[in-house]
Amino acid sequence: MITRQQLTTASRFGVSVTIPELESDIDAQIRALADPNHPKHCVFLARGNVLGNRKLPDGLFVETRREGTLVTDNRHIAQAFKLAEFITDGFIAEMLGYPESKADVLLTDDGLVVQALDKDGNVIFEAACSQAKIAETIAAANAQVTEGGKVDVKSPYHALSRRLPRMN
Repeated sequence: MITRQQLTTASRFGVSVTIPELESDIDAQIRALADPNHPKHCVFLARGNVLGNRKLPDGLFVETRREGTLVTDNRHIAQAFKLAEFITDGFIAEMLGYPESKADVLLTDDGLVVQALDKDGNVIFEAACSQAKIAETIAAANAQVTEGGKVDVKSPYHALSRRLPRMN
């Protein structure tokens, strides 16, 4: 069995393995990124997620590495991602505007997930957080909510379980 300390150490030296995101969530994130009035500047697709045949708006930069794919409207962020020696959860947290990294949250016993959802319930923003940073993370999520959407706080289990295939 992998310990929390092992997960934390791995998170500080790489990108955590996760369950692939729903296609509808990826679409919602790209719509937010493409909206010039929305504050989103990056979408990160961890390994296991793909852009596929999505038609991306002009002006976006796409960089793919073994850790995943970054889509951004900022050439400097794209370049930093491309040239970084290695990508960590902390690097991803900084790019996506998360108040803390998964590694820091894994050190606590009180980790939660804060999501900004669009009007259809698709995830536009999803950040792990500790109780100590919940207000800051909710504020970051509130900035990402689109018209008719909301912020939701869940356990990591409930946040990730929505990504699992439904069993009949």
